[in-house]
Amino acid sequence: MKMVLAAIAGLVLGSSTYAETKVLTVEKMHCPDCVASVKAKLCTKGAYKTCEVKILDEAKELGQVKLVTNGKEKIDMVKVEKIIGDEGYILKQ
Repeated sequence: MKMVLAAIAGLVLGSSTYAETKVLTVEKMHCPDCVASVKAKLCTKGAYKTCEVKILDEAKELGQVKLVTNGKEKIDMVKVEKIIGDEGYILKQ
């Protein structure tokens, strides 16, 4: 019985899907309007489980974006970089 339960647990845990999380640094962000601009384009309804945008250092013009996917989806970094770039900011590598 223990072996059966262990096998079932292995199947359940082995097939689990985990959300992808990325924390990104963005250059040229220095004010609440910068945050709102990125948030409006990147944090579209349902695109991510979590989408947070904030200023890290106003003087150094550094912001941060935290993205968490819904389940097993992967973050499309090409798309994210394009959205951030189109808004006039630079994704720091």
